[in-house]
Amino acid sequence: AVTQNYPNPFSSSTTIRYTTGQAGHVTIDVFDMSGRKIQRVVDQHQPAGEHETRFDAGRLPAGTYIYRLEADGITESRQMTLVK
Repeated sequence: AVTQNYPNPFSSSTTIRYTTGQAGHVTIDVFDMSGRKIQRVVDQHQPAGEHETRFDAGRLPAGTYIYRLEADGITESRQMTLVK
């Protein structure tokens, strides 16, 4: 399960927290609103439990972005807002 990033809205970087129910491969991708993948933030095998990662958006324009977690055979997405 992925929770809402914090802070949101954010100005340069934000923290994404998520929980995995079992050990396995985890990916988190960030997309712009037109569906283009901007960055893969996480791409690794992780143990079950609570995790967090930082997303640095310093070079991106202000706007709304979507981040998508894929783990445990589940896909979840949330929106985040970058302000400059």
